Amino acid sequence: MPIRGLKIWEIALFLVRFYQLGINRVHLLGTSSFLTIALGAYMARHLFDWVSLDATSWRFAADHAQYFNLCDLSRENLKSSAIIGAEIANDCPCPYCGGLSFNQIKEVPFKRRVALLRGHNWWAVDKAFLDLYENSTCLIQLERFLKKRSKRRGKVDDLCSTLSLVEELKDVDIGVLQDIFAINFAKRKPSRARKQTVPA
Repeated sequence: MPIRGLKIWEIALFLVRFYQLGINRVHLLGTSSFLTIALGAYMARHLFDWVSLDATSWRFAADHAQYFNLCDLSRENLKSSAIIGAEIANDCPCPYCGGLSFNQIKEVPFKRRVALLRGHNWWAVDKAFLDLYENSTCLIQLERFLKKRSKRRGKVDDLCSTLSLVEELKDVDIGVLQDIFAINFAKRKPSRARKQTVPA
């Protein structure tokens, strides 16, 4: 399922409908967003046999010297021109960073730096899914984990509200859930994808 341009609640609505149709395996195409991965991890634990994700953003980010922060997959600029204070430590345990500081990484020759960042970014996305899945046994656990890791408190609250509604209403008519989501979320900002409809 391609999800570019969809908000968290819109993705959740499609996933609930798939669940209601008896679909038990879902592949989300086009995201490496921490909170979308959190949604997928929670759905994988509670609604589906598995949820997989696919994206190329980790690779494109590496090509532009962007490093995925292990905490929340936000991007850090590691171009040669970036100014990084020596006090900012790189504590990433991945096999690609190899104990290098951020300043050392940005000084690595271009081709090697791209390869290093591709490896790191892929590893960070994979680890995020594993960590989020492990911390999705219940909604309270996931919320606590997300609030420790993500700086985007409002988005975390929106995700948790979405998942709470999904838990309560996943077995009712999809139109009811769609109306509640529209009341709670759709008024905030117009979505380019709003005109899409959930499969009947």
